[in-house]
Amino acid sequence: MIDNQLIGPHIFEGKLTGDIYLQFIENELPLLLEDVALKTRRRIIFQHDGAPPHCTKHVTEYLNQEFPQRWIGRDGPRLWPARSQDLTPLEFHLWGHIKSLLYDKKINSREELIHHIKETAQMIKKEPADLRNATLSVLDRARKCIAADGSHFEDDL
Repeated sequence: MIDNQLIGPHIFEGKLTGDIYLQFIENELPLLLEDVALKTRRRIIFQHDGAPPHCTKHVTEYLNQEFPQRWIGRDGPRLWPARSQDLTPLEFHLWGHIKSLLYDKKINSREELIHHIKETAQMIKKEPADLRNATLSVLDRARKCIAADGSHFEDDL
């Protein structure tokens, strides 16, 4: 998710490993970002969590090369602490929105699930104002988190 654009989805086959994740960020991610304005791509700060596949030596080396000083994650130039508050639109908005749309459907197979995920992503892409509002609320959420000294703050929103 970048500003008011939903990127993807990308469905991984099987268990995610460091090698598979590296292949994704090297080869698939640039294709997913083609519709993002070049000016915006040059300013991207890449963020991922501390999942082991995200933290391999080769992934870290690649991110240091492609996003120098512009990535957030374990062992990165900008750390994202474990169990930190949900301050990104992906965490506090997008995943819950996708789940609420998917849980209304009866899904009988992995193929159906993938189909519905892609269908849901297309629906969300047609709501750029909703994505933009979520992005714009990040600063307010960060201020409230700071005021709460990093504790639970969602009730104050």
